[in-house]
Amino acid sequence: MKFLGFLPPRRLVDLVRASKISLGSVEVAGVPAVLLGVSGIILATGVARALCEGIHVLPESLRETRLLIESARSRNEPRSLPENITKKP
Repeated sequence: MKFLGFLPPRRLVDLVRASKISLGSVEVAGVPAVLLGVSGIILATGVARALCEGIHVLPESLRETRLLIESARSRNEPRSLPENITKKP
């Protein structure tokens, strides 16, 4: 019996049992580890493809992101009144 044409069923079971991913205090083993690994590969492929397609607008996007962050920071900082208003005669 062929299974997916590249691994016999027994070898596939051994592969799944041996799969283990540890991320800090989180540990995933077995089928969930395989699914997490495949998902990571697909995510990395998508990010790489998006970067390749949008590479010509990346500098402008980074500049706009920097300006947005600076704008948000300036809103959060307490504003002081100009000196001529705060000084009493």
